[in-house]
Amino acid sequence: MAYDTETKKQFIELRGKGWAFGKIAEQLGISKQTAVTWSKEFHVEIANLRNMELDALQEKYKNTVEQRVKLFGRQLKRVAKELKSRDLSEVPTKDLCEMFLKLAAALKKEQTVCNFRKKENMAGILLKPDTYIDQWPA
Repeated sequence: MAYDTETKKQFIELRGKGWAFGKIAEQLGISKQTAVTWSKEFHVEIANLRNMELDALQEKYKNTVEQRVKLFGRQLKRVAKELKSRDLSEVPTKDLCEMFLKLAAALKKEQTVCNFRKKENMAGILLKPDTYIDQWPA
């Protein structure tokens, strides 16, 4: 049986969303074997669609590095400000100090390093591609 392009497009979309062959077959009115055959035929399109779906979910639910750095930075500033106003003999201050150290460590984990190559390497003179002049936190 010949199926139209729209049915095949719907198949790719549903399979890209992770639907099972049986469920797709029932939804589109095709046989399960046809779904399996199309899965092989359109595996690249399905994989690309799945990757786009996953990327969209990650974007929606997962903070980016930049967002985490901003969040940790804001929290660190708030804790530091509160810590300045506290008497260090108070018990809650200990907890605040621990929070400060944890936030500082989390912020440091997000820090990147800039690698600077020697001038000779930049001009392509040195043979070793990973010869660095220095590293500094970005």
